[in-house]
Amino acid sequence: MGWTFMPFSTRRETINGLVESREWVQKDGSKVERKCIAKCYKGSSFAGTLYAVFEDKVTKDGVAVPLPDHRWIFIALLRYSNYQNERSWGYKDMEESMGPCESKCPLSYFDMVPCPDSNEARRWRERCRWDREVVALKTSLNKKLRKGEILRQDAQLQYNEAVKALRERMAVQDAAFQKELDEKYTPAEAVTA
Repeated sequence: MGWTFMPFSTRRETINGLVESREWVQKDGSKVERKCIAKCYKGSSFAGTLYAVFEDKVTKDGVAVPLPDHRWIFIALLRYSNYQNERSWGYKDMEESMGPCESKCPLSYFDMVPCPDSNEARRWRERCRWDREVVALKTSLNKKLRKGEILRQDAQLQYNEAVKALRERMAVQDAAFQKELDEKYTPAEAVTA
């Protein structure tokens, strides 16, 4: 759950180490091949987030084994540290079912990866979509401000109303996700009692 730092590493080396292809043999003799099929870094020169899509292929005795979740989204927080003059990059990795706070994942990744059966993953995907809506709204209002088509106070009011509406939509969606999850994992005896 903590951070992993590699002494004297660069950001590029850290990212390449996280997304490199890997192969291993499991205890049952099946061979797993993992490769990164998409990646992007969003952030600054000293901190940011890596988003990547990984694909797993499993073969046993030369025959492909079907996997229900063969693709998944990987998220890694990255940051630079100069602790004791070791100038290095570190990372903290997670995947979408952990419900990360970062919400800048490319929406095209959601088309590549089916949503896991996880309330946190669904909430995270919605948060990423809503984040894009807020960014689009800010861009639109800034263009209107620069052209003089709208006053700053009116732009602020429109922005506040839109964010309030988005938060209300999020609350409704969260309640629906939670209800669905409760119904799914409520024992049958509890429902009939």
